[in-house]
Amino acid sequence: MVAARIAAIEVSYGTIGAVDIGFVRPPIFDTLLSLLSVYQETCIAVVPKLHPFAQRASISLGELSTEQFILVERGIWPSWYDDIISKCHDAGFSPVIRQGVKEIQTVIGLVASGLGISIVPRSTSNFHMRDVRYVNIEQEAPRVEMSLAWRTDEDSILVKQQHNSLNAASIATVKITSC
Repeated sequence: MVAARIAAIEVSYGTIGAVDIGFVRPPIFDTLLSLLSVYQETCIAVVPKLHPFAQRASISLGELSTEQFILVERGIWPSWYDDIISKCHDAGFSPVIRQGVKEIQTVIGLVASGLGISIVPRSTSNFHMRDVRYVNIEQEAPRVEMSLAWRTDEDSILVKQQHNSLNAASIATVKITSC
């Protein structure tokens, strides 16, 4: 069975015992699982369309210090949440979290309604909502990662084919982007 897990819910050998291979959000701390990083993405800020930052091409993370944040809950995606908090601390502030939610789409809706701002993966800008603007974060922005996970003792042909295919695609992407 092939599975995709978008939310970072605790993964262990026991939870994927019936799954041959799947996508996870690292980190995963289980020696019985093998991981291959297949995608990394930089985050951007999302603000209401009438916000002063909405017309800017980029902002520094420190400029968000007085804002109220809408974030995906730590229990849903711990590594991303922790990276946002860490990068905010590095920029000299602790973010004021107005609302924690379970899905990125909810984050965007709450930002659109003017309840706060957020930091989201760049691909989220594909949600073309009229009432928000996406703004690049200068310097060291938070990042998200997607990895392929499989049981280390798994030797099925499906797992080998998926691993080889994604490994080749990852190598090709690195070669293309490093030119």
